[in-house]
Amino acid sequence: MIAAACEAWITIAAEFHARAKPLQDAGNGQAVESLERSAHAKFYPLAEKLDADLKAAGPSNNDAFFVALASATPAR
Repeated sequence: MIAAACEAWITIAAEFHARAKPLQDAGNGQAVESLERSAHAKFYPLAEKLDADLKAAGPSNNDAFFVALASATPAR
């Protein structure tokens, strides 16, 4: 899931850079800012999905893990 999120982020970043560089070179800062907002709109759903996926895979969903943590007897 992390690799997929990174791959998607790299794709968005590469697309942004390819489109923004000519605009920046031409001095069109307003268009670059608009493009940046568009890229952020694509990124945030990816970040939210990764966060949800990590939470779902994390120890908070592992009852045995939490029982072991709450146990007065150390694990051996």
